[in-house]
Amino acid sequence: MTFYSALNDKIRENSDFILNDPTQNQFDNFIESKKETIQIYFETLLRTKIDPEFRKKKKAFREQIGRFEEYTFGISPIDYPVGFCGQITLRGFALFEKSQLFIEFKEKGIILKKVFGKINDKYFENAIQIGNYYLCIANNALNPKLPPVTIKKIEESGFKNIEKIKDTLPIMKAYWNVEIITNPIAELSFRHPFLMVRNNWCKLCPNFERLFLNDCLSDFQDSENFLFQKDFFRQLNPQEKNTLKAEVHYYLDASDEDTNILHLKEKRKKLLQLRQQMGKDFFDEQTYKNTLCPRQQ
Repeated sequence: MTFYSALNDKIRENSDFILNDPTQNQFDNFIESKKETIQIYFETLLRTKIDPEFRKKKKAFREQIGRFEEYTFGISPIDYPVGFCGQITLRGFALFEKSQLFIEFKEKGIILKKVFGKINDKYFENAIQIGNYYLCIANNALNPKLPPVTIKKIEESGFKNIEKIKDTLPIMKAYWNVEIITNPIAELSFRHPFLMVRNNWCKLCPNFERLFLNDCLSDFQDSENFLFQKDFFRQLNPQEKNTLKAEVHYYLDASDEDTNILHLKEKRKKLLQLRQQMGKDFFDEQTYKNTLCPRQQ
């Protein structure tokens, strides 16, 4: 499979954008009449299935991160549901897909999909689109005092798609109180163009799959626009470098120890030539890493 045919397949598979489809207007009155049913369905689902399931897992998750708790930038699973927005939404949607309510909506032609974006340019958000409506079933994942389920028209929700890397930066900085800097590892900079740094801890930025795929379409113009801005480029100190190595399990080349923007630009140019050779494997993160930056023994 060629790079571009694989890319188109991945875009179809990983569309987590809110869809603006005028044909959905005809369902507004129907969905409005079902709002209370939707609310009760998900509140019951959370209370009887999802919350008990994740509360059992939170202790194991906390033990798993162990001394790296600070490395997770403040997400503390002991405060469930804080920090569990993505997990709750994925689990809730998977259960929803098996319900009679889902089938009823689907048969009418109503859009039903998981979405990821931002709320009022302040927060990242995992949610569910039902026609022209926004449904959040983890509304208390930042503030446990809020009601867990909320449903409203998309235009009233403050939800927007994230389309460019620059859309994520102010939220990242405020969300986790971090410094944003260029990722000097060229091999990883396509999927993770920047690093988050705080108190000498260094972490790869989240891998937003849809942003990565959009960047592929533009020959990685979006990530390059960010990467080659001098304002975000600085050397990692030894402790930051060690924590980064601990996370990615790959070592920087000797030449990367004293990297610069020109070096990064040239290395990325060479790596882009491998896209056609790798085909669909370019989109599998583990295969990608094993091919482009194999672990040193």
